[in-house]
Amino acid sequence: MGGLGNQMFQYAAARKISLVKNSSLKLDVSDYQRDKLRQFRLDNFNIKADVAQPTDLKYFYRYRGRRPQAKIFNFFQSIKPPEKQVYIKEDGYGYDAITEKLSDNIYLEGYWQNEKYFKTIERFIREEFALKEPLSAEYKKIAEKIERNNAVAIHIRRGDYLSEKLSKVFEACSPEYYAKAIEQISARVSNPRFFIFSDDISWAKKNLPSDIAADFISQNDTEDFEDLILMSKCRHNIIANSSFSWWGAWLNQSPDKIIIAPRKRFKDDSKNSLGYYPSSWITI
Repeated sequence: MGGLGNQMFQYAAARKISLVKNSSLKLDVSDYQRDKLRQFRLDNFNIKADVAQPTDLKYFYRYRGRRPQAKIFNFFQSIKPPEKQVYIKEDGYGYDAITEKLSDNIYLEGYWQNEKYFKTIERFIREEFALKEPLSAEYKKIAEKIERNNAVAIHIRRGDYLSEKLSKVFEACSPEYYAKAIEQISARVSNPRFFIFSDDISWAKKNLPSDIAADFISQNDTEDFEDLILMSKCRHNIIANSSFSWWGAWLNQSPDKIIIAPRKRFKDDSKNSLGYYPSSWITI
């Protein structure tokens, strides 16, 4: 469920368990039959999973939803030890150690947004989040320019963050945040060139410092998986409070990369759990 960044977190956490248990991994994509804004996008990567079929899911769906029957099933399984549970729903926003005790033949529901879920299989995740197909011709030109420069990716997400629904949960990063991040990068990086990825280029041009060397890449008519890979090809990253740009930064393989991230992801500070950002990233 969710956009590409959310899908990547869900896959990575489940992939770790499948490797540990030497078990197959299947992805329930049925929510996208109802979600008109999002699509399943992991099939653009070299993932090691199949799409779950209705026969695979029939048993587990007794635990889903808010029906009284589902609540009863969930109650009785919740009092079992972890290795006996079959339907595991994410509890909160931090790392949940229950995932270390699970058996196989289980169903995971949640976002699982913590590097600890898959850090020990980092090599596999990086290999499997490589594109199946080469970058398109237009993106290949941008990638070549990125490689010629001391490139810094900046991700600016506005769009749905300004909607009535999401604006209650998230707050789009401010011009002040980006100005501070650019200042810190510029003090540490020689001749940086900024590659700015945004769904609101006009806002970016108006609110970012005007004296920086910059290229603007609009995300309104492009493929999200290609945008993410381009971001990962930059040497450094300034990310938004977005799982999409989190992955663009995490997949960056520059040995001396500098990653700057906003301290607050959610408006409700109690949800801003420790561990979401790797320890080497700088938060402001």
